[in-house]
This record gives sequence, structure tokens and C-alpha cells, in this order.
Amino acid sequence: MLGRLQALARRLGRVLLARGPLILVGTGTLFLVLMVAFLYFVPLPPPVVPVATRVLDRNGELVGSLFSQNRIPVPLSQMPETLKQGFVALEDERFYEHHGLDPIGIIRAAVRNVRAGEIVEGGSTITQQVARILYLTQEVTFTRKIVEALLALKLERAFTKQELLELYLNGLYLGSGTFGVEVAAQTYFGKSVGELDLPETAMIAGLAANPEGFSPFNRPERALSRRNLVLDFWAEKGVITAEAAARAKEEPVALATVGPPEQVGRYFMDYIVTLIKEAQAQGARLPSLGDLYVGGYRIYTTLDVRMQRAADEAVDKWMPAGEKNAAGVTQPQVGLVAMDPANGYILAMVGGRSFAETQLNRAVPPGEIGDGMRRQPGSAFKPFLYAAVLDSGFPLISEQVCEPVEFPSGSGRPYVPTDYGSRQYHYAALTIREAVRISDNVVAVKWAARIGAQKEKQFAQRMGIDSPLTNDLSLALGSSEVSVLEMARAYSTMANGGFRVQPQALLRVEDRFGRVIYDPGRAPRGLAPERALDERVAFLMNELLKEPFKSGGTAAHLLRFFSRPAGGKTGTTDSQHDAWFVGYTPQISCAVWVGNDQPSPLPGYGGTLAGPVWANFMAAAHEGLRVVDFPEPAGIVRLEVCAETGLLPNPTCPRVEELFIEGTEPRQRHRQFHIPAPDGDRTSLPDPGLTTGELPEYVEHWEGVEEASD
Repeated sequence: MLGRLQALARRLGRVLLARGPLILVGTGTLFLVLMVAFLYFVPLPPPVVPVATRVLDRNGELVGSLFSQNRIPVPLSQMPETLKQGFVALEDERFYEHHGLDPIGIIRAAVRNVRAGEIVEGGSTITQQVARILYLTQEVTFTRKIVEALLALKLERAFTKQELLELYLNGLYLGSGTFGVEVAAQTYFGKSVGELDLPETAMIAGLAANPEGFSPFNRPERALSRRNLVLDFWAEKGVITAEAAARAKEEPVALATVGPPEQVGRYFMDYIVTLIKEAQAQGARLPSLGDLYVGGYRIYTTLDVRMQRAADEAVDKWMPAGEKNAAGVTQPQVGLVAMDPANGYILAMVGGRSFAETQLNRAVPPGEIGDGMRRQPGSAFKPFLYAAVLDSGFPLISEQVCEPVEFPSGSGRPYVPTDYGSRQYHYAALTIREAVRISDNVVAVKWAARIGAQKEKQFAQRMGIDSPLTNDLSLALGSSEVSVLEMARAYSTMANGGFRVQPQALLRVEDRFGRVIYDPGRAPRGLAPERALDERVAFLMNELLKEPFKSGGTAAHLLRFFSRPAGGKTGTTDSQHDAWFVGYTPQISCAVWVGNDQPSPLPGYGGTLAGPVWANFMAAAHEGLRVVDFPEPAGIVRLEVCAETGLLPNPTCPRVEELFIEGTEPRQRHRQFHIPAPDGDRTSLPDPGLTTGELPEYVEHWEGVEEASD
């Protein structure tokens, strides 16, 4: 309808120019008839007002907005009275008197603007500006002015003055990408419009005449001068008292930030859009991407804004100083995912050091729709191996010798695992606990050979790794590439007592009227946790992964940042191309990767690069949460064993408590004693086969007895 009206106005203009005054009266009469018909018989076309879609966290707190125009409508009742009266005084003093057009106001505004030497009062009525906001572009043409005038007259018949004022205050452009007074208040002052004080209200009102020219971010001096001019004008018009204006002019400008605030969780927001695209591709009834940015939807997510800020701060503070590569992207980069082990809720996500600099999300795997990244996890993959070992019936006290060993490989050359650093072999028998504490590579590969690489692969997949995996012994050392999200999920299986969860980010989508239009929790596949590990194996893994935090462990230095009961594992790949730390408590599972986008050596290891980011995030994320340890299930046996052999101790053995799955505890006793002979030599005496509780008589009276290793 508007298109036909504009075309008619153009034709009338051409006729007037061609024929001149001879037909002026007839043409004017025809136009008057058409105008009356439009006003009284043609319904208003539906308005096209883009409204930002709001993305909310699990507590209902705003994460950010998706918009073509950043606009958040609020009721007129939530706006300060001074703001409402002040805008009317500035923009349309006769707003409550005219019927859409105000010739007197146009003349008055022109005179005042000439006297002031700048724009202090607008020429168009508020109703005309509402017509522009709802239906028209910002181009200045004769045709558009005619249509704008007609729409203004019709809007006055369709809406009350209060409704028109609300549409205007929620729709006008106020600079820095903001539309409406609510977004302007949040952008410039970090608060809702209802919380603005008088100086802040005047500054926002002053933006309407020239939003970018009076920007407090880019032109603070002009913005201050404009604010004070508005205050004086309001005092002159009786909106405020002269005393109030004088006090407000003394107030300094206190902006929320030095520029438009960057939204929290930008990588997560981008991930949400990707999930919506994927759901649409699978047939979900969701708004198109175009509608999503203008439709005023509410997207409820699993993110926790407090934890997201903690993740951002940990990255900002603890990532090493970087240098920009040829593409202008700072290196090294980072990926972080934090997840609730109980339900798979993604609580925080960092896909890089700066979303403004690079939009590649290094926290998620690449997909058919969204970009992502996979990298080798190094020793952070070992927990999947040891879960398979424990499930095979081997207790934590089981040993393998760290020594040179060769394994056949498909390349024709033997596979020879070594440890990292200058010490390639320890030449010692290491228990599973000891091997995990120091992250021994040789022992891990020997265990992989013992149980089979295929079983290790199966356990990694059962626990939540979806990426393609190799089927050889090097898998134990993390030779296959995985994503940060997968690692956080797979470790959460241990934290959750053996139940694997489905990562969740999107809870539901509502339209602007609050109607639920998408709820992935109702999908046929379901999102309920599934049993992936025996709960006893999961508990032993939780205890095993406390070892790196103990003295001599690869993560012992992190205890100064985070000391709650936790499991975790470092990971560093060959040539230090990738640095990982993955760890968890019963409440949060978190994976951190640090590396260069194009693999190259890093200035550190998993424990020194990714570890501090992980530990500082976890410390902040757990603030206010109860300190809890991993619950012990039925079927776990606590037993004192000989510290060196793992057998039942004889009376002379130093003892240590160890945990066993019921049925795997030792049945044999250490069978050799060392006792000092009278001449000072040490004599070995065989254990004659003692039963529990028996002591050889001579042992009770001999001091300094020490056991021998079998």
C-alpha cells in the first residue's frame, strides 16, 4: 500500500511540473479526495519494527542481544517522568495539541535553532517521527515527506498520545548502535532507563538531534555542552527547576565504559546461533536467521554469566603475552569450556582471546554449519586409558616398569615410547597412581598394550569423545585430535559417577509474547544422562586424578590457586604444540587448551600455560558453592597394603591405605622379612605363611625391621 501511495505522489509531482497552474486546482482536489480515502478507509499497514532478540543465561540474566537494530522496548510507565516531559519539550512542544502535523511548531523550531546557532528543537512532530520509525526509511525526499505526513495523520487516529510517545521513545536512534531509551541507558550508563538520574536523562535526550555528533563516547566535550544546553532549556520550559538544572550541570559525566560495552560470552552467543541453524536443518520449527535478529525472541541458555566473566578474566590475566600473526590474530590462542557434570549444561565458553579479533571458536569441534577446531590432547587423554585398565580388573596398586621397550608398528619401524624432558626412562616399577602423578608415558603405552588399544578407544568414546580416533598404541598419549568441548564432557563422566551427559547450551526459545516455540529437551532422542562407566571405576578415577595435585605431581603448583577436592590432568603434545589442562570437581568440569592456530612450539607446558587459566577460573567459579568431595559408592574396599608390593602387609611392612573394587583386593601377604642379625648383618627370613592377625614371636622384639621388594 505504501509503495502505491509513494508512486502516486511521484506521478502527481511530475504532472504539476509538466502542466503548471492550469491543472493545479483539479490535481489538488483529486489528491485531497485520495488523502481522505486513505485516512478514513485504508487500514494502516502492519508496522515493521525490528526488536532485538535477547539471549538469557540459566538464571534469567542477560547474556547479550541479537539484532539488526539494537532495540529493547519498555513500557512508558517504567521511564522517568522527566525523560518523557523532556523529550516532548525538546522535540514536539505542541505534541498534546496537534493532530499529527504542526506548522506552527515547524516555524517556531526554525527560529529557535537559528537563534541558538545549533539544533535545540526538532521540526518534525513526534507522530511524524513515529511514522518514520514504523514504516519509512531515513531518506529525505519530497515524496517521503508527503507519505510521512499522511501516515502521521492516520497514526493519530489509530493510537493515543501515550501510545505514540511510547513507540517514539522505544524506537528513535540514539547513537552507538542503540535504538530506544532503554538500550541507550544500558549502553552509556550501564543501567536501565528507570534508574537514570537527571544529568543522565538530559544527556540521552540531547542525543536525539544528532546521535553521533553528540556521542559521549566519541565527542565527550560536545556531549557535555549539549547536556547542559538541554538542562537549561528544560528549566526555561518548566520541566525542571532552575536550581535542579544548576545542580545537574555541576555533575561530571560518569559513563559505564569508555566505549560501547562488549557483550559477555560472544563465542557462546555465536555457538547458540550455530545450534539454531543446525536445528533448523534438522527440521525444527524455529525462526529464520533473518527473523531471529528482528523478532524480539527470548533465547534461554545454560550459560552462567558470573562464571563466563570468571572465564574471561582468567584468560585475560593468565594467558601469556602474545604477538599477532600475519593475519593480525594474537598468538597463542585459547579455548575453554566449563560444564555442569550432572546435566551437561555449558556454564562458560571461551573460543579465543578476542571475538573482535577472531571469530573462530576454538572450544568446539568443526561442523557442517559452524567453524571449530580439534587438536591433540597429549597426556590429557590418559584417563580414558586408565579407566579401561581399572575396568579390566587391575587395581591402582598395579605396576609397570618404566624402561626402554619396543612395539611393532605398521610403518615397519618399531614404536618406542619415551618420557618427556631430559629423562626418557625412570627405570623403576611405577604403580598406576605413581604413573599418573608424574604423567609417565612409557607406563601408559605398556598398559595400552596390555589391555589393547581398541578397548581404550571404546572407553574414550563411551565417556564422550565423538571425534575419529586412531586404533594404535599412540592413542594412549593423545595422538588423535579432539575438541575442548569433548574433553570437558568426557571428564564430566567421571565427575558424575560414570554417567555420560549430553552437552546442552540451548534450553528453549520463546517468541516476544512468551510462547515457547522450541524446546530441545522434548526432542525424541532425549538428553538424560547414560551410564558409561561402572560407578566404582568412576570413583577410583576420581581418586586417581587427585594424584597430579599432590607433591611431585604435574599440577601440584596449582594448589596455590585452587585447593578444593578435584581431579585433573595435564597434557602437552610433541614439540610443545598444544598445552592442555582438564579437570573437575563434583560441580564443574572444565577443559582448557592453549596453542597457536598454526601448530608451533609454545613457551611452556600444559601445567604452566593451561593450568593457571584452569585453576583461576575454577577458584572464581566455585565461589559461593559448597565444598564437596566425590561420593564413595558401595563396592569399594579400603585396605592397608604393603607400600612397596601392594600385597597384604606383613608385620614389618610400611603400610599405606589403598582403594580397591571389591573382588580385586590382594589375597596374598608379602612373604619376606629383613631383620638385623646380632653381628649387624641383615638376614632374610622367609615368611612361613602367616594368616591375618598372626605375628612371629621374634618380630615383636626386634627393632629396625624393613621389608624387601619382591
